[in-house]
Amino acid sequence: MRPFPQAKALRAFHLAGYVPGNHDFNFGKEILAEFLKETGAVTLAANLEGTLPSEKWHVWKMDDGLSVGIVGVITDYVNVWEQKENLKGIAVTDCVLAARKAYAELKGKRDYTVCVYHGGYDDPLMEGRLRENRAEELSRIGFDVLLTSHQHIVRQPFFLQGTITLQAQGRNYTLLDFHKDRHLVTAEVLSSGEGERYPHEEGERAERELLPFQEETLRELKKVLGHTVVPFADRGKLESAMHGSALADFLNQVQIEATGADISAVSLFNEPRTLGSVVTLGNLISCYPFANTLVKIEVNGKTLKEALERDASYFDLDRKGNIVISDRFLIPKVEHYNYDYYQNLRYRFSIGNPLGHRVTELSWKGHDLLKESGTILSLAVNNYRYSGTGGYGMYHRSTVLGEIGEDMQELLIKKLKGATVPLPPKGDFSVTK
Repeated sequence: MRPFPQAKALRAFHLAGYVPGNHDFNFGKEILAEFLKETGAVTLAANLEGTLPSEKWHVWKMDDGLSVGIVGVITDYVNVWEQKENLKGIAVTDCVLAARKAYAELKGKRDYTVCVYHGGYDDPLMEGRLRENRAEELSRIGFDVLLTSHQHIVRQPFFLQGTITLQAQGRNYTLLDFHKDRHLVTAEVLSSGEGERYPHEEGERAERELLPFQEETLRELKKVLGHTVVPFADRGKLESAMHGSALADFLNQVQIEATGADISAVSLFNEPRTLGSVVTLGNLISCYPFANTLVKIEVNGKTLKEALERDASYFDLDRKGNIVISDRFLIPKVEHYNYDYYQNLRYRFSIGNPLGHRVTELSWKGHDLLKESGTILSLAVNNYRYSGTGGYGMYHRSTVLGEIGEDMQELLIKKLKGATVPLPPKGDFSVTK
């Protein structure tokens, strides 16, 4: 049995129920099954079929006699992101249909109903396929409370079609108060630092027992992997998006080397990060926090024009005519990670033009891809971008030429280990009014 310090901590705090998220499936069914068992909690997953032990719903009786029925559901998009081998023997089905059925089964068995959804809000239908975030549909079912996650945002409680809903992220927790005298729920999102530090003395004991794991992890994160000749920086979201980022250039270089693709596209994450000059494991993971794999796909000039128009929609002009980041990438959630940087392409955005007409130059090795739109190239992207999320459905329609089994974190470690990495080739693009 492998150690699961996270599960040990959850058990120490007497966790009652656990709803898996999409990243819980990244390591395969067997490891997930071990982890869920170790938490000691009821696994709630109404839309999880197969051999993993889980319940579609569970009713908890409170000390004052109130009963709360809780349904758990997972974003359907697990089926798009996850590697097929990690889903063998299990299936993630339609979350709305599963939640509706579970809600009907709870009728007459509880005072209140709560749906815990590892998914979020306001996701448009993409390519007629699955939706990543379906909170609006779930709110129509009739639950008293809909708790969401997944989008890395904090949404304070509000009513959505008669259901109280909210979203907390890892630094926060939700406090629900179910009133006994009438059908009323109050809810608030609190910082993890608020309130008592530990509700049980077992929590303090768990902290002491888990301290060696934490210290070992910190030691590993501080180990030096390699060096860069100068820091590779994401200088600021607007600054980098307009003028380029050495960090994005470096990631693109690694993707091209790993796949042999003609061109590459990468995004950076919401918080600006800098790699180097002394690169530790912790520094690397902060710059690339997800274990994405790479996909090599076939594209042509028409496909690239469509993708770059999505990229160009990252910008707008304010009332004074200054280029700013568009609300399309800020509301309802911050999505800097849906702006891509390309390598081995030359392109130009003119932000004063209407949406869909902002790419005024696009070429590859002297080929004008706006005129020669049928020119075929190979493009390296990560599996997240290939899935079509973020408005890049054109990539999911493309032919797959190859996949890389090693994830990007592993490839980056290999590139940096014991090396001094020179400044990578600079992306060739411009953003003007």
